[in-house]
Amino acid sequence: MMSSDFCIVCADPLEFCAFGACGHKETCSKCVVRLRTVLKNTKCVVCQQPQPKVFVTRFAGDYTRALGAAEFEHLDKVTPKNCQLKDAQAYFDDTRHCEELQGLCSFAHPLAGSFSSLKGLKQELKRRHNAEFCNICLEGRKVFIGEQVVYTKQQLQRHMKQGDDDGPMARAVGFKGHPLCNYCNTRFYGENEQFEHMTRVHEECFICKRRNPHKHVYFEDYAALE
Repeated sequence: MMSSDFCIVCADPLEFCAFGACGHKETCSKCVVRLRTVLKNTKCVVCQQPQPKVFVTRFAGDYTRALGAAEFEHLDKVTPKNCQLKDAQAYFDDTRHCEELQGLCSFAHPLAGSFSSLKGLKQELKRRHNAEFCNICLEGRKVFIGEQVVYTKQQLQRHMKQGDDDGPMARAVGFKGHPLCNYCNTRFYGENEQFEHMTRVHEECFICKRRNPHKHVYFEDYAALE
C-alpha cells in the first residue's frame, strides 16, 4: 500500500472514505463521522472548509467513486433513508456500512449491547459486569460511546488518581490520572481544564506570578490570598 491508502487521521488502511464537495478522500468514514458527531466539527480535515454534507463510499484509490459539487445539494433526496446518517449529514452507498456507523453513534458498547439512553447502557454495564464509565472521560474524551473504557470500582479509583495499566488511556502521552483541585475536591479531564478552572474560580498572587511567570500558585479565594 502507498501512504495515500491510509487514513490521515487514524493511519488505519482506508476501506471506506468520506468526503464533501471539496473532494478530499484521504480520511476514513469512521474518523469523519466521529469528527462530525462527537466533536461537532464539519470541516474537511485537509482543506479545513466546512462541508454541510459528506458522501461515504468504498475507497478504491484513483477509482474511488466521485461526485460533482452540485450533486451534494441533492444527496438527502436521492439517497435511500436506510443509507442516511442524519446526525452527521453523511450519505452512504453501502447499507451495511451505514448500519455499522449508526451503531457507533448510538448508546452502545461491546460489553453491553445497544440502548435508547446512556442511563440504560450504564445500568446494564453495572448489572452485567459490575463496571462503569469514567464520567470525566465521557465528557472530555472525544470518542464514540463504544470506544470509551469501562472500569471496576477499584480500577476507576486508580484511573482517577494514577492512570491506567493498559488500554487507550495508558497509551495516552502524559496521562497520570485526572488532576485534582484540592480546594473544590473536583477532578478534571486534563491539565488544560484544571488550569481554566483554577484561573476562573481561584486566586493567584500577581507578585509571585511576576517573579516567576512559569510557576502557578493558587489560593482558594481572595481572603486566603491576603
